[in-house]
Amino acid sequence: MKSQYALSAEETMTDDFERLTNIRPVRVLTHLFDTLEGTPAPVPDASPDICGQYCRVENRHEIAPHDHQHYEIAFVIGGKAQHCTPRYESVITRGTVMVIAPGKVHGFSHIDGIGIVNCLCLTEWLLHDVHELWALEGLIPLFLAAGMFARPQNAWIPQYQLTEEELQTCLREMRDIAMEWERQDPACTYMKCSLEKLIITLGRAFARTGPHGIQNTSREWIRKALGSIEQRVIEGLFPEVSEVAKEVGMAPQYFSRTFKELTGLSPMAYFQRRRVQHASWLLLNANSSVTEVAHELGFYDAAHFSRLFKRYQGMAPRAYRKRHRSPEV
Repeated sequence: MKSQYALSAEETMTDDFERLTNIRPVRVLTHLFDTLEGTPAPVPDASPDICGQYCRVENRHEIAPHDHQHYEIAFVIGGKAQHCTPRYESVITRGTVMVIAPGKVHGFSHIDGIGIVNCLCLTEWLLHDVHELWALEGLIPLFLAAGMFARPQNAWIPQYQLTEEELQTCLREMRDIAMEWERQDPACTYMKCSLEKLIITLGRAFARTGPHGIQNTSREWIRKALGSIEQRVIEGLFPEVSEVAKEVGMAPQYFSRTFKELTGLSPMAYFQRRRVQHASWLLLNANSSVTEVAHELGFYDAAHFSRLFKRYQGMAPRAYRKRHRSPEV
């Protein structure tokens, strides 16, 4: 394992590899590792804490630094290991939870019989229609900031301890997600409800344990500004910064400066990022053409939309749809 503060991803876990699609946008898996002495993981096969498909990993006590295209929430259900990130290294044991946003690098060393339940979630699905979550405890710094903002603090991977009651609540929701995922025709609405209950539990636990250096952007004015920009994205309207500033009772220059201090993005840069994230969701879940998606979100034409989309997603809209949309549709 590379030294602290010097981690770089040796591998990217892709949505394809994890079998995440618009039909099955969230998945739950359990991995059980041997102890350092070579004996099986202390979590038995019949443990009620195992969620979804699971596998035993033999003779492996290190996971090289890697990142993900998607969100990963990792819950420790037994054993221990060293969690390594670019900002810290820390021992993890039963009840530890880690929230890893797309592109964040982490790995594990000194794996000693650890059992981890992973909840994997397609980024576009999680970040679509998020306005109802902004006001809930802990969810902006825990889940939303890393995917929507660009402050250096958001590179930090949240890690904290759940109480046993909180852990069991999360495991119940993940069992429901896992059972639905296995159905021939899984209901995304069902999985979304379970996931939202899961992340609300995590947000409340995070608020209880403290922000640990991540600025909580829960101020009323920033939530109102984010909501105003979000509504314009949905309606395909171009926001005037002066209008949004007026809505939150600020002078335009002061609003723009303070907005960037909190999010790392100017209001217009944030608007463009959210447009692309909404476009990604539409490409996966609607039957509209690329041109129709562009018009729905207020782009001048499909060429302008494609250029901006490629800047953020690294590929053209059609290639993105082909790669991430399930053939079952």
